[in-house]
Amino acid sequence: MESRGGARLQPDHLCLEITETALLDSGSSTGARLPSLKDLGVTVALDDFGTRWSSLAHLQRFPIDTIKIDGSFRPAGTSRLTTHDRSRSGPEGGS
Repeated sequence: MESRGGARLQPDHLCLEITETALLDSGSSTGARLPSLKDLGVTVALDDFGTRWSSLAHLQRFPIDTIKIDGSFRPAGTSRLTTHDRSRSGPEGGS
């Protein structure tokens, strides 16, 4: 992949961050373009999740690698939100 300035960049070293609003706005073609970026090897991160639709069900139709949860979900007085890996839970994961 080559940038406008001519610098070469390996797609697997690139992470595209997109806000929840930009992804889910009606009329936006952003979501339709994500599969072609994923095919190139680009990682996709959803930023500010929880500021608008806040539904994981909406996200199942997009190829998202990382979800960055909006800071308003952090408990008061903390700098981090504690998370647990639930990637193997559910019907397919057997938990």
